[in-house]
Amino acid sequence: MKSCLRFKTPSMILFTIAVLFFSFSALAQTPIYVENFSFEEPGTIKQLNFEDVPGWYTDSLAVDSGVETGWTPTDGEWTAFLNSFQPFVWQLTDHTIVEGDNIDLLVDARITWAALSMEMFLWYDDNGTKVFTAVEEYELTETMGEYGVNFNTAFFPLSIGKKLGIGFNNTTQVEQTWVGLDNVRLLNYNTAAVESQDARPLEFSLAQNYPNPFNPNTQIRYTLAKSAAVTIDVYDIFGHQINRLLQQQQAPGEYAITWDGRDFQGRSVASGLYICTMSADQIRNSIKMILQK
Repeated sequence: MKSCLRFKTPSMILFTIAVLFFSFSALAQTPIYVENFSFEEPGTIKQLNFEDVPGWYTDSLAVDSGVETGWTPTDGEWTAFLNSFQPFVWQLTDHTIVEGDNIDLLVDARITWAALSMEMFLWYDDNGTKVFTAVEEYELTETMGEYGVNFNTAFFPLSIGKKLGIGFNNTTQVEQTWVGLDNVRLLNYNTAAVESQDARPLEFSLAQNYPNPFNPNTQIRYTLAKSAAVTIDVYDIFGHQINRLLQQQQAPGEYAITWDGRDFQGRSVASGLYICTMSADQIRNSIKMILQK
């Protein structure tokens, strides 16, 4: 796997981001669901491995890696930490790769203690075997920054029909160093999906949030049948508006948004039942969400 690496300097990173932006800005962007994307679960105590961290796995026990609070999280309160010389952490998503998939894996990452570099990768599952399709290694700093890697089915046609996987590794060649991770995202710029969108009827819909119950973050997915002004609000059981998560014009497609359990003033709200409403094109949908601390 090491032979596939391309070590990136900061200037190369900026160039790569610019190329990706101009290449994909005109294409429709569809989020791919990542379970426990900001490591907020189980949300109880510091985990010194990933055995009890939903969605994330290692091929063998990683006793000095896990999740903890702090270290400048960018979504929620928890971050993952990866120790050098320990198994990489990975997730097999529910996304089945289709022709035309052009997928970005993004993560916020930093040095938490004495580390130098991090590796991130995309792969597909071939009857229990991880087949790596894209691998990037980055120099890190002590400030949280966004890093990414891209995978295109045009170069890996055998991946079509297989499940998509992601992973991260602390590649520092020094013992007892740590890398911090948060806010893992997958974005699909599928050109084939854009071309066939008119043939695939969409509906205005608001899916049940996940996880539910949650603490403190939950992801809300919704679909727009046509271009519309979209508003997404959160109310308590007494009908008082707690927060407005979105108010903007959006194109038809599938979207996802996160609520971090906070009100308009950025204060954490109490445990209980909350109502999320989506208004678009004179249609109003709602779901019930349970915040359980």
